[in-house]
Amino acid sequence: MKDFTAVTVEFYGVPRQRAGRSELAVTAASLQEVLSAIQEACPNLPRLLDAKGILAPHYLLSLNGEQFVRI
Repeated sequence: MKDFTAVTVEFYGVPRQRAGRSELAVTAASLQEVLSAIQEACPNLPRLLDAKGILAPHYLLSLNGEQFVRI
């Protein structure tokens, strides 16, 4: 059984312009599910995921607004 968490994804700069929104609310059980939901909801974000289905290296994630990370 998966534990789902409500996540608010905030977009800044060029990704915000391309996504056409400042944020997106997602309910997901994993980061992979969050990234897939972003890709589905924001098709104008080019190459969000790489061939392996993980976040492309030209994007950064911020955890709770405290630090930026690459995965």
